[in-house]
Amino acid sequence: MWRGPGRGRPLLVLAGHLDTVPANPGAKTRIEAGRLHGRGASDMKAGDAVMLSLVETLDPERLAFDLAAVF
Repeated sequence: MWRGPGRGRPLLVLAGHLDTVPANPGAKTRIEAGRLHGRGASDMKAGDAVMLSLVETLDPERLAFDLAAVF
């Protein structure tokens, strides 16, 4: 968990997760209509990266809320 400096304002929590998908030799990954289907094809990695980037670019002094990130 990361939490910015608290100033007694309302708290906005950015929540994400990182997990793994066990290997399964029988699981098939496929592309249908230009979209990837299969284990791990859609997960939180991109969302987590966006949240971390956002935290780096925000100026806590200019926010109307305190900020925390939980992964």
